Amino acid sequence: MGERKAGQRVEGAVDREFRVISALNRIDVPSPRAYALSEDESVVGTPFYIMEYCDGRVLWDPLLPDVPKEGRRDIYRAKVEALALGISEED
Repeated sequence: MGERKAGQRVEGAVDREFRVISALNRIDVPSPRAYALSEDESVVGTPFYIMEYCDGRVLWDPLLPDVPKEGRRDIYRAKVEALALGISEED
């Protein structure tokens, strides 16, 4: 497996994210509505998808250093519960 450089696109990442968000739309998990996927790089120079805007915060660091201990526990528990629903890319 090759090493990825900063700014380099991971093959399949955009379409995989779109499929995951689309799967979440079909079950009772709060998530933005996924509207469209374009893999045509001639449009904006890279594949992209369009989704609903949802007010909130993006938790980029999985260790959640800026979240109080109780909040981290709640977030991790919600993640485990979502995984327990059996969401897969084939859904």
